[in-house]
This record gives sequence, structure tokens and C-alpha cells, in this order.
Amino acid sequence: MSDGSRGRVVLAIDLGTTALKLALATTRGRLLDTEAEPQRVAVLPGGGAEQDPEDWRASIVRASRRLLGRNTELAGRIEAVNASVQWSGTVAIGEDGRPLRPAMIWMDSRGAGEARRITGGFPKVQGDGGRRMVRWIRLTGGAPTHSGKDPIAHILWLRQAGPEKYSRAAVFL
Repeated sequence: MSDGSRGRVVLAIDLGTTALKLALATTRGRLLDTEAEPQRVAVLPGGGAEQDPEDWRASIVRASRRLLGRNTELAGRIEAVNASVQWSGTVAIGEDGRPLRPAMIWMDSRGAGEARRITGGFPKVQGDGGRRMVRWIRLTGGAPTHSGKDPIAHILWLRQAGPEKYSRAAVFL
């Protein structure tokens, strides 16, 4: 569904919680064509919410092939790729660069207890221990949320609940 113009093109990728959305657009913002692919979320007991990072990659490949297959004349004019993804997800990556387990996504609150444990103390400042709050802000610019829905809480939960995967992680993305 191309517009037949000769301008530069952007491939936009939006990996959301329930769907991957792709778009081809001109650099002036004219939408040329779109494609989507649903994403699975595993909702687990205790506040867990996970997705398979390998599914993310495979979805991007499948949807891109469909979109560019319909727009072969635009593929060579892509000058930029813009990608956005869900926030506050955590992927444990092994030495080989591959995910060690499913990603804990922004909805996953299993780390709430661990987050409260590391942020507690006296005096309380909006639920956090004052001294710990100052230290967190100085070191990182913020502090873990009490909800457990952030990477620090995810990593702490994994350290406690899945020490074998935690110890094999080269990095957390």
C-alpha cells in the first residue's frame, strides 16, 4: 500500500505488551502501511507476568517480512528505524548472549517484597527509609518502586527464587 512517492522512509517498530506494531512512514509523518502481530503474556501465580524474548525477535522478523513484502519498492528507501518497547522489563542474558529465561515484564510484581526490604528503614520518607532513599538517589537517580514492577525488584526476585539462572546471568537487560 505504498503512496508512490520518492521520499525517505522510516520503519517504526513498537513492541507492546499485547501486540507488535510496525509501520512504514515518510520522514514527514505520512503513514504508508502497517502490520501487527499479537504477543503472548504468561500471567503466573503470585503476580508474575512473563514473555519470551525469542518470540519478540521472531515476531519482528515475521511482521517485517510481511510489511516489506507488500512494499518492496519502499524497502530500499528506509533511512531510519525507530524502535520502542515496553518499559521496566527485565531479561537475564547468559554469556552466549541469549536469554536464560522468559522476560519479566512491567506487569510482574513478584519482587515487591524484596524491593520493600531493600528500601525500608528509619526515618520513613514516602514509605522508604530516609538514609536508603538518599543513597539510592545518589547512586542511581531514583529508588526501586514498592510495587515490585521494576528491573531492580525483578533482579532481586530472580536472585532469591531462581539462584541458578541468576548466577549464570552475564547481564540483565
